[in-house]
Amino acid sequence: MFRNTISTLCFILCLIIMIITVPAEAGNELHPELSPKIGPFLRKEIVASGNNHSSERRTDAARVKIITVLNSDPLQELPESLLSAFTEKVKKRGGRIGNHAYNKVQVFLPLEKTEELASFPEVRILKRPFSPGPRSVISEGKTVVNADEWQSGNLRGSGVKVGIIDLGFYGYSQLLGTELPYSLTTKMTGFYNEFYSEQHGTACAEIVHDIAPEAQMYLVNAGDYDVDFHNAVNWLSSQGVDVVSSSIGINYSIISELIYEIAYGYSFSSYYASLQLDDMDALRQQWENTIRNAVSGGITWVQAAGNDGEKRWKSEFTDTDGDGFLNFSPTENKNEILLSSYFPYGIPVYAVLAWGEGDTEDDYDLFISDEYGNNVANSTIIQAEVPFFPMEVCRFYPIPGRRYFAHVENYDAVPRTISLNIGVYGIASLQHYLPQGTVKMAPPADMENIITVGAVPFDNPHEIESYSSQGPNADDVIKPDVVAPDFVSTRTYGAEGFPGTSAAAPHAAGVCVLIKEKYPEFTPAQVKAYLEDHAQDLGTAGKDNIYGSGLVHLPAADASCIPVTENLDLHLCVTYQGSPYTFTLHYIPLREDPSGIYWKMDIPTFAPALYADESCIFVASDLDMDVCVSYAGRKYSFILEYIPLASDPSGIYWEMDVSTFSEH
Repeated sequence: MFRNTISTLCFILCLIIMIITVPAEAGNELHPELSPKIGPFLRKEIVASGNNHSSERRTDAARVKIITVLNSDPLQELPESLLSAFTEKVKKRGGRIGNHAYNKVQVFLPLEKTEELASFPEVRILKRPFSPGPRSVISEGKTVVNADEWQSGNLRGSGVKVGIIDLGFYGYSQLLGTELPYSLTTKMTGFYNEFYSEQHGTACAEIVHDIAPEAQMYLVNAGDYDVDFHNAVNWLSSQGVDVVSSSIGINYSIISELIYEIAYGYSFSSYYASLQLDDMDALRQQWENTIRNAVSGGITWVQAAGNDGEKRWKSEFTDTDGDGFLNFSPTENKNEILLSSYFPYGIPVYAVLAWGEGDTEDDYDLFISDEYGNNVANSTIIQAEVPFFPMEVCRFYPIPGRRYFAHVENYDAVPRTISLNIGVYGIASLQHYLPQGTVKMAPPADMENIITVGAVPFDNPHEIESYSSQGPNADDVIKPDVVAPDFVSTRTYGAEGFPGTSAAAPHAAGVCVLIKEKYPEFTPAQVKAYLEDHAQDLGTAGKDNIYGSGLVHLPAADASCIPVTENLDLHLCVTYQGSPYTFTLHYIPLREDPSGIYWKMDIPTFAPALYADESCIFVASDLDMDVCVSYAGRKYSFILEYIPLASDPSGIYWEMDVSTFSEH
C-alpha cells in the first residue's frame, strides 16, 4: 500500500529524510467514519468536540477557521466560477469565505458542518491552517555591520521601502517615533487580533529601523501559510516594497506534529496519507512560487536560516559495544534531548527517526526514556509491512526537572545511515548533533534566490551560534548566504534579549536597504552579490555552509580605495567599455627591471562582475588605470600602465608610474 505516494515525498525527505506511519496508539478513538478529506488537526478537533453542537446561528467567534483545498491547479489562481459556486455552498451552511490564494480558500464554518462540506466533489482537503513559526534601545549589531559609518555619510534608507512579514506586531504603536518610524503602513491578514498576537515582528522591525532609520516601513502579518502568507507578500509587492525581512518559516515542530497526527490520529490508509503528503508538497511549491515571483518583481528577500542546527543527528549506524543499540559516541548509546531553561512545559516534544529512501525492510526502533530508565515513548513499526516508509516517530510531554534520552535499536537491519530529528518550539538541542543540512528543516530558508541569514553573537561575531541552521540545501547549494548578529537589545525583548536567526535576518535586511539607497538601480541579485562580496569571510576560506560568505559588514563609506593585501596583491573591479569585471593582480618583482614595480594578472580570476560600485576602476582604451589603494591605514593613488613584456608574452602586466604616486 501507499506506493502511489512516493512521488510526493521529496519535500518531506528534505525536511526529515523520510516520513511516516505508525500504528494507532492504544485507546485512541480514530473515528474512521469521518471523511478522509479532513486533515489530522481538524479531525482531532472534531473528535474532541463530541456531539456538543448548537443549531443556533453562529458568529465568527463560534466558527472555526478552516483551509479548504479545492480540486484545481495548485499553482494557478482559482477560476472565478468555481470560487463563486463554492462560496454559495459555504453560506448555506452558516459559514463565510475569507481570503484565498492559489487553490486554497479560508472558510469560517461551524465545526459540525465540516463533514457536510467535505462531501462536495470539488473539495480535496479540509484542514486547520498551517501557521508559520518564528525562528525562536539600539541593537548592538548596528556597529557590527558597520551601519554607523554609512549613516554618518547620510545613507539612512531614505527613498527605500522595506517590508516586515511576521506573525504579529504587538506593541508596535507604542514605539512609533522612538524605536520605529513616526509613521508606517500596516496590513492585517486574517482576524484583527492575529496582527497583535505576537511581539516577534515588532522586535524585528526595531532592528531594521536601527540600521535604516529613514526607510519607509511596511508591516504585515501572515496568519497562516496556506492563504494569508501569499496575500501578504502580494500586498507588499503592490506597495512597491524594495526589501523584505522575513524571520518566519515552517517550524520543524509543525512538520513533526503533522507526521505524528497523520499516523496516530486516523486509521491509516494510502488515500489519506496521499492527500496529506500531496498537500504538503503543494504548499512548498506555492510559497516558493510566491517568493520567486516577488524576487523576480524586484524585491530583495532576506530570510532567517532557522534555529535547527542542534536538532538533528545523522551518521552511519554503529554498535561498538554489541548490545544492539546505536552508539552516538564510542561510550554512549543514548542521545540526551536538551531543553532550554525557557522551555514552556506542557507542550509536546517529537522525535523522528529516518533512514534510507524507497523500499526497504531494514527495521530500526526508537525509544525515549527518562533519567531513571523509564520508557516514556516508543515507536516499533514492523517495517516489513510498510517497506516504503523507513521511519519511526515518538511524542512525549516533558516533566520539569527530568532528563530525557533517545535510543535507537537495530531490530533487523543492515547498518546504514540514519538520522534523528527533534521537533519542538524554541531553541532546543540534542547532546550529539550534526548541523550540516539543517537549513532544509525550515523552508523557505533553503531557497537559492533569497538571502538566507545565519546567526553569530554580537559580542563574538566570528563564532557561529551552534543552533544556527547550516547548509547545503537539497540541491547542494551553499546556505546560509551570510551571517549577522543575534542576542541583541530591543525595547521589545530587553537588553541582549533577542537571540536566534530571527534577530540576525533584520540586520541583513536593514543593510540591504542601505545598499539599495546607494545603488537604486541594483536588482535583487546585485544587492545579494554586493552583500556577499563585502562580507567579512569567516571559517573556511570562501563561501561555506556554516558562515556563507561571512559576516554582514558594509565597506567603508568611502570605498573607492582598494585594500592591499600583506603581499601587495590587488583584488580589482574594473569597468571596460561599459561592462564590469573582476580579477586579481599579483605583485611581481622582475629581475630584468629591479627598480620597477609590477603586477601580473591572475588570468583564472578574471570574470564578468554582476555589478559595478564606487570601487570599480575605469579602464581606458590603452588599458591604463588610475588606482587608489589603502595600505596600513593610509591611502595612496597612482597610475598603473599596461605594459607587454617580451620575457613573458602570454602574461598580462601593469607597471606603476612612480611619478604619479602620492599619499592622500
